[in-house]
Amino acid sequence: MARRLRFHLLMVLACSLALHAKDRQWQSGDVAALQIIRTPVGKKLIYRYSYSVHANGHTYTFDEKNKLKLTVNGPVRFEVQGDRIRVVDEKGKEHQESILEKAVDKQ
Repeated sequence: MARRLRFHLLMVLACSLALHAKDRQWQSGDVAALQIIRTPVGKKLIYRYSYSVHANGHTYTFDEKNKLKLTVNGPVRFEVQGDRIRVVDEKGKEHQESILEKAVDKQ
């Protein structure tokens, strides 16, 4: 009896997770630019890395405190959800950041 109950609970949990999981809308683009921002704090420098990703007539800019494994003018896979961007680096690791700027290409 306890075995059946555990099985049913596991099935309910699996179904609820499947319902809440979103299908990712991955896009392919390229890394348009990388800027290194150095900010002096006392005798130390704080680094931030600002990236621009370009695809489908849009350019998205975000920054990260750690340098990502991305190559300028190289391919990148990403997803945009509202004001957040999820980028997959060259090692396959996902990074989620806030979009600082979104620009539409002029034709």
